[in-house]
Amino acid sequence: MCLGLSCYFPLVSQAAVTPSTDQTTLGYLVTHKYALGVASNFNLFATDQYTQANSVGNARIAANHFTLDNWQQTLGWQNAVEGIDSHMLVVNQLSQDANTLSTKLNSDLTTNLFAAEDQTTPVLHNTATPSQPVVADKLQTVTDFTDNGLTSFEAAKAQLTQLSAFYDDQAQLKAVFADHFLKTVDVPQSDVGRNQGVNTVVDDTDSETSGHKLLVVNVPAETAADLRENNNDVSIKIKYITKDKTEPIVVLNFPQLTGDFELYSPNDHVNVTYGPADNQSTIKDKNHLLLNFNTLDTLEFDHQFVGSVLAPSTTVKINQLNTNLTAIAAKDIAVNASVNTDGSQGVFNPSDFSDPANQTDGASATKKMNTTLFLKFADGRQATRSFDEDTTLNSTLKFDDQVNYYIDWAGYPDANLYESTNNQSWRLVTKGSSGEGQYDSTSDSDSLYPAREPVVTQSVLNNQLVFKAANRKTVRFALATQMPSDDNSQLLWSSRITYPLADFEMSLPSRINFDQVSDLNADEVTVRPSETPQVSVINTLSAPFDLQVMGDASVADPQDSQQNVFLGTHQFSYRDTKDWFLMTDPATLLQANPTVAEAVQRVTNGLDPPQVSQLSGFQLTVPTTSQYRSASVGLKWRLTIGATYNQ
Repeated sequence: MCLGLSCYFPLVSQAAVTPSTDQTTLGYLVTHKYALGVASNFNLFATDQYTQANSVGNARIAANHFTLDNWQQTLGWQNAVEGIDSHMLVVNQLSQDANTLSTKLNSDLTTNLFAAEDQTTPVLHNTATPSQPVVADKLQTVTDFTDNGLTSFEAAKAQLTQLSAFYDDQAQLKAVFADHFLKTVDVPQSDVGRNQGVNTVVDDTDSETSGHKLLVVNVPAETAADLRENNNDVSIKIKYITKDKTEPIVVLNFPQLTGDFELYSPNDHVNVTYGPADNQSTIKDKNHLLLNFNTLDTLEFDHQFVGSVLAPSTTVKINQLNTNLTAIAAKDIAVNASVNTDGSQGVFNPSDFSDPANQTDGASATKKMNTTLFLKFADGRQATRSFDEDTTLNSTLKFDDQVNYYIDWAGYPDANLYESTNNQSWRLVTKGSSGEGQYDSTSDSDSLYPAREPVVTQSVLNNQLVFKAANRKTVRFALATQMPSDDNSQLLWSSRITYPLADFEMSLPSRINFDQVSDLNADEVTVRPSETPQVSVINTLSAPFDLQVMGDASVADPQDSQQNVFLGTHQFSYRDTKDWFLMTDPATLLQANPTVAEAVQRVTNGLDPPQVSQLSGFQLTVPTTSQYRSASVGLKWRLTIGATYNQ
């Protein structure tokens, strides 16, 4: 019989973010002309792959890996903008193909146009006549990166993940923006789905001022179907009733939206109106409307560009557009059609964010806490989430799902970071220095798999022995002056992450009666169970497992070896249809090693019925002289899930 063990993990955020003298905190950056951090002054920013098959007009582009699938395309804004860095294209690396290397930069200058993190990057050329070579500047010359305190695209990727969590976190927003400026609302579930898309009203007429200028709306849609009207057109209608007639800044968060989201209809629309109830106007400027997707896999535009996009874990595909785009910051961007942008007028960087009157007073400006949780599913999906406060994941984790953590802090004197994975004991993760510290689990060689060490319990129900893995796992992090369990420890910050785990349950008979004679001769009689024992397994967890059985003479009845066929010289034996085993030797009865493909298929089907196995090979042979004696012996079951468990 087995009992399990325990352990676990899971996605990005920031706690106590305030306008700060630390000029690399999100609180400082969003209120000092970097509303989207390093991506603020780019029309297209890809933290991983950027591919372009057609022309992109009037665009400033940044990409970790840049590929051009067309000959001599021109990049760059049509006009330089004072106060914004002049580099038109910023990359880590270029693809080493003829099309990519034929890229032209829209200028007759040869410097401050092109920058690369990889200093082996080949030269490009400008649009002067004749064309002149443009050597890549160092990434450190790009003010977008230096102002944000970033030195790589990898760091930029982490920052965009944190920014996505920032706009999705009321506590962080309230720590930065003044109450008279910020209003956050959750769309009622009744206003979403049911073939109506999203249709909701936000009433701000009771505001003491003329109205809140920044409206943050959390939309509880889980799939693209929830956003469609009559299963076809994307329809998001938000009526913002306010006394203010000036165009607000609106952030639409979709924290639960996963999978693929394609805007394939020419009638797709995100219609946010504002003003008095009887005199509403529609937001026209897409740079006043930000759509924040922090868990979406794929976003495709086939007709309408409905608003600026922040999607740090998403692949964005532009297949066709009949309108200009403003700004997209995403993991991957594929431009499959000729498009134009609004250039410098299209970036999401509201000037109202930089007005001190719209900010908090920064009372805790010296404190900073950044938390980031990265989740990578075995089927390739990825997601991120903040855990600056207690949080429960929406996604259920399986055996091969991975997680990593990133935490950094400042302004917490004498603080060290501790972790607990069992709600009892703590371990020191890393020590702080001068009030600052950092923990990055991605720097460890081993990935973290929260569902690989579930706590397994056993019970007896309806004559069945049931092994069941816990369906939740909790991990706690804490900043404290000493081990949090110590009496003298001062707890400075803590957060609890709860992870739902997929199901694992195994049931098998608690008693097996060998009461049917199958073979008889002068010396021995072979008996089998009249009812074939079964093992039923629910393994939505997609975990490999191994089930063994052996005898336990300590509970034999009677204990006298002369009276009990299982004891003494007459040892009970059994076989699994071909191999004989003594009762004292463990034998494997059932094994499974689900593949990732099988796990994905179960998710696709939406079902994971119990798998029933017949233990048809169970039999035992006893001396004929003992065939009429009643005796018993214990069966010791041993279940292993992924690793050896306590017996």
